[in-house]
Amino acid sequence: MFKKKIDRAFDAVRDQDEPFDEEQYRNNIQMEMEQGDLLALILGAYRFFLPLFIGIILIIVLLITVGS
Repeated sequence: MFKKKIDRAFDAVRDQDEPFDEEQYRNNIQMEMEQGDLLALILGAYRFFLPLFIGIILIIVLLITVGS
């Protein structure tokens, strides 16, 4: 992941046709990191809450079947 970002930075510096905008590059890196953080947060919540929801559904199904 970081190797790709480092390679892109060096490619942008080597390319003389367009100037390297360090501020824009930093903003792009920050946006990519924030998107990765959000994805990790969603996956972490999914792994935590999925067994909880399955347990609640099983309890409801058992209560319905035992109650009838």
